[in-house]
Parts: sequence; structure tokens; C-alpha cells
Amino acid sequence: MTSVVLEITDDKSLQKPIRKQLQIDNSARLSAEAKLVSLADKICNLRDTAVSPKVGWSLERTQAYFDWAAQVIAGVRGINPTLEGLFDEVYRRGRPKELTLQGQETPE
Repeated sequence: MTSVVLEITDDKSLQKPIRKQLQIDNSARLSAEAKLVSLADKICNLRDTAVSPKVGWSLERTQAYFDWAAQVIAGVRGINPTLEGLFDEVYRRGRPKELTLQGQETPE
């Protein structure tokens, strides 16, 4: 299990934008076990963010986080269709929508 955790752990010596891009770039090359952990982790993170948005995050920042997570998950698709469907549902329901001046969601 330690090897799986190490496989998906960011290298904190790198700048954050580089670390986040590497997650996107490397997700398709992860082991099957690491892909499953990454998928489950992103599902939990999106659920948490949808229920309790991060303090100080703007609507745009939250949307960008959801979109970044979807890019990471694009690389692990095919590993578990059930979990991938759950990710898609959490993404669809949890990603903040842009609001009009009247406070209504804009049409998609």
C-alpha cells in the first residue's frame, strides 16, 4: 500500500502549478491500484468541496478545481466504470454554475 500512496503523492519540492500539471500528465501511467486510489480521492475531494466550499475560494477558483480534477480523471478512465460514473455525477452536481445578476444559473 505504501508504494501506491507514494505513486500518487505530489513532489512538494515542485511549484504547485507544476505538481498539478504532472497529476494530469501522469495519471494514465499510474498502476491500476494507484488509478483507483486517485479516482476515489478525487470523488471525495469534489464531494467535500461541493458541500463545504474552501474558504477564500472564488466561484472561478472552485470551478477550476473541478475542471482540473476532471482532467486528472480523464487519464484513469477505463479502470472502474462504476466509480467513474460516480465521479461524473459528483462533478455534474457539485461543480458551481455561473450566476446571472439576478442570482439564477445561466443556461448550459
